[in-house]
Amino acid sequence: MGVVYDNLDKNDIAIDYYKKAIILDPKYALSYYNLGLQYAKKEEYIEAVNYYKQYIELNPNNANVYNNLGMAYNALNNFNEAINSYKKALEVNSEHEGALANLKKLEEDENELLNAKK
Repeated sequence: MGVVYDNLDKNDIAIDYYKKAIILDPKYALSYYNLGLQYAKKEEYIEAVNYYKQYIELNPNNANVYNNLGMAYNALNNFNEAINSYKKALEVNSEHEGALANLKKLEEDENELLNAKK
């Protein structure tokens, strides 16, 4: 049901259903991933990070979740953790286009900041 409400852009209802799914089956990793996505959509990045990490505990071999975790950390201005997350995504899938692009952009932004300080 969470996916249905997600597709209808009813994020709060989707969140409720994903949380209910976790109560029914705490080892169903996809519910944690979807909760991370929902909270990221709401720009509640601390919650997104929390649920992405819980997903990773159950399924550590998904490059998409590391990329999304990196984007959440980036939104929180936690650039070191963002870089680490993008690199982890690339360890899992060296051709992950999102992680490659996000890492490149973040490193370029860091270089611009360092050059501006000179």
